[in-house]
Amino acid sequence: CASCVKGDIDFNGAIDVLDVVLVIAFILQTSIPDENQLCPSDWNSDNAIDILDIVAIVECILNECWSPIDADGNSYPSITIGGQKWMAANLKTTHYNNGDPISTGYNNIEWAELSDGAYTIYPPDNDAAAQSTCGGDCSDIYGHLYNGYIIADDRRVCPIGWHVPSVPEWQQLIDYFGGSSIAGGELKSTGTIEGEDGLWYSPNSGATNESGLTTLPGGYRSFTGEYP
Repeated sequence: CASCVKGDIDFNGAIDVLDVVLVIAFILQTSIPDENQLCPSDWNSDNAIDILDIVAIVECILNECWSPIDADGNSYPSITIGGQKWMAANLKTTHYNNGDPISTGYNNIEWAELSDGAYTIYPPDNDAAAQSTCGGDCSDIYGHLYNGYIIADDRRVCPIGWHVPSVPEWQQLIDYFGGSSIAGGELKSTGTIEGEDGLWYSPNSGATNESGLTTLPGGYRSFTGEYP
């Protein structure tokens, strides 16, 4: 099966004014859509590219309705919190935005000796309880863990129009929910592995997910290659 991202006619991972220009050109027949552009141009799927599609795309732009899309074509939910817009799922792309593959598959020693971007999948094989929550695809649940070299790489990994949040941006989010002493509970998902109603180990006390961000226990991999 295949699908398309409605409105993203130039396939740049966002719905913007350039897409509107293309639809107008198609309607005026100053440009002819190729086979791949037909589906995203026909927003309302009525087998016609017309003014109704322009109206729908403009409305989407004004309401920021599109989802960020990475280099692998993965689409992510997003949420607006206190004037900031955040992806509401962890990144899981395996490619830089220019199409180059991101390396992976390193053991602890190799990870520690890296001098270029890389990713790994969490949880590690020895975490049986966490593995049991993945349904066979931990990448889909938790996303990927990327090393620090990824951030400085000009090829970038965040969907077009998005970026790795800065420390001040994180602090703004924390402050919006009352500071570091209580913000964690309002930002993370509820439930526990033991209670079979969540992904955190018990007790996960204080978790309310009031933010709607649904932060998951995605872990981290240290510079030594270990998963603490």
